[in-house]
Amino acid sequence: MKIKLTQLAAQLKHGLASIYLVSGDEPLLIEETIAYLKKCAKKQGFSEQKTLVANATFKWQLLIDEGQTLSLFSEQKLVEVQLASGKPGKAGASVLTEFAKKPPADTLLILRLPKLSGAQQKSKWYTHLEQNGVAITIWPITQDEFPSWLQRRLQRVGLSSDAAGIDCLAQLCEGNLLAAKQNIDKLALLYPDSAITEAQIASALSDTSHYDVYTLLDEILQTRLLRANKILTRIRAQGVEAMQLFWLLQKELRTLTALAQAQSQRAPLNDLWRRYGVWPKRQSLLQKHLRQFSLNDYYRLLSLAAHCEQILKGAKAGTPWLALEDLVLRMCSPTLMEAA
Repeated sequence: MKIKLTQLAAQLKHGLASIYLVSGDEPLLIEETIAYLKKCAKKQGFSEQKTLVANATFKWQLLIDEGQTLSLFSEQKLVEVQLASGKPGKAGASVLTEFAKKPPADTLLILRLPKLSGAQQKSKWYTHLEQNGVAITIWPITQDEFPSWLQRRLQRVGLSSDAAGIDCLAQLCEGNLLAAKQNIDKLALLYPDSAITEAQIASALSDTSHYDVYTLLDEILQTRLLRANKILTRIRAQGVEAMQLFWLLQKELRTLTALAQAQSQRAPLNDLWRRYGVWPKRQSLLQKHLRQFSLNDYYRLLSLAAHCEQILKGAKAGTPWLALEDLVLRMCSPTLMEAA
């Protein structure tokens, strides 16, 4: 069954499904959706929760084993499978298809996926899971939708603002949901339960690591390696969480890959900016990066990002900030990608 994100709360009132497919390329909304599902599942007795990272070396037998084995402390288990590539391979497709046909008793599966192509959504494994569970596709917030989204997020923390304030906040965040959440959280601490003005928003957010993070993205798009590395060091010293920075880098990579794919099919870029939520001031930067990297380069960078994510989540050995540094290095260096 396919549902919209806005329909999830209503669906859960009828009880948990045994399978949830959560896909898309908005990291914040994906993360919040899965956290919400886990919270609801815990209230209904799924006290044991396990996360499996389905990378290239993942053994899909582990999912079967998890479905057959319950701990001594729980009669119900939630298993989240993170499939960053969106491609389970032959073995994974077989296991997921069988899981969908006969979900193990007292086991809830959440499959975290990236944005999927039409062909992937028509694959046998996906259609079986969708027919026997709930599929939620997270669509990006468009430029037109962004101001209303910001207003709702402000209301969620007890704040409000007029059109000028919302426009100021939108310009500062440039369509990035994670940055918006962080900025709104800060505003809620500074002005609890208030109607905040444009001046208050500009003043509160004018001197934060927000600008360093977005300066880093701009330097990457201009392939200025030395500047990007210096800014990355400063961001780390400011206490920005490695995972939060990773989400921004990953989202930028997915946007670049989508644009490169569209270009390979001779789609004009001018038709794609609104579709992918690219603000006018960033279009020339993205174009510059696209001229220097190939579509295969972006595929390799996405694979590297998936490896970096596993290190950040502790699923693979490594140092998180070194992994981020390597990702930034390669995003700045077309010659390195040619040699990869």
